[in-house]
Amino acid sequence: MSITDEEKILLNENKLKFDDLKLQREAEKLKLESEKIQLEKEKIALETRNLKQPFRQPTLWVAVIGTIISIGFFGVKERIAALELANAKTELTNTEEQKKTNKKSADSIKIVGVQLNKKNDLLNKKYEKLNEQTQNTQSNLDNLRRNAGNTKTDILDLIKSTKSKVSAESEIILQQVVERLSRLEKLSNNAAEEFKYPISKAVQTSRTDLAQSAAREGFQYLIDRRLSQAVEAFNRSEKTYPGYRVSYELSRLITAQLKKGPTASDNEEFIKQIATKYAEFIPKGFPKDLKRR
Repeated sequence: MSITDEEKILLNENKLKFDDLKLQREAEKLKLESEKIQLEKEKIALETRNLKQPFRQPTLWVAVIGTIISIGFFGVKERIAALELANAKTELTNTEEQKKTNKKSADSIKIVGVQLNKKNDLLNKKYEKLNEQTQNTQSNLDNLRRNAGNTKTDILDLIKSTKSKVSAESEIILQQVVERLSRLEKLSNNAAEEFKYPISKAVQTSRTDLAQSAAREGFQYLIDRRLSQAVEAFNRSEKTYPGYRVSYELSRLITAQLKKGPTASDNEEFIKQIATKYAEFIPKGFPKDLKRR
């Protein structure tokens, strides 16, 4: 079937209309693209103005502040961490130094304890020797007193039996001898009285000094929170001089405390009570609260 000229013309017109409509759509599309590009330009211009005056924009201001705070907080955290690390190192160093100091103190106290024990043994030997000498002297004095009394009795009997036979001068001499024997007897009695107690004042003083020194060690151990060693020191004080101040009582109390299996805080409260109750017995120069300075 052939197409007439009129139909061809009609088809061409429709094609032209379609092409014209297509061009219109393309034009509208280009217009939209142009408007979009214009909006982008305005947005860029607006952002450019915001960059020139940033702190007038609340959003940007908040963002900047947030950034500064984040950076600052991170720096503070780092500094705190560094300080904590430095403090930990310092405490570790102090702990090591304290351990060394405590060891030296313990070694020194141990040496002093050994020396005191040697002195105590030496004093005990001297005491035994002194006691032996005292007993010998006591025996000699008893013999002297007895001999003086016997001699005096013999002379008195002699005077009675020979009173009519001896001269007055001889009788006077015999009476003088009797008086001297009486004085000798009295002196021997006084001397024997002095020797009733075998421990001399010098030995007594030395034993007191040793007991005092051991008690000082006990209080030092309390300050160092070394309760077992404190018990040993107070026991040594009591053994050296029985009844010396409060050594026995402190030894008993600390031993009872140790049997409880106390914590460090329990011991702190216990030592606080000791410091309060026995304040008058804490050695001069020691902290009255028994705390390390």
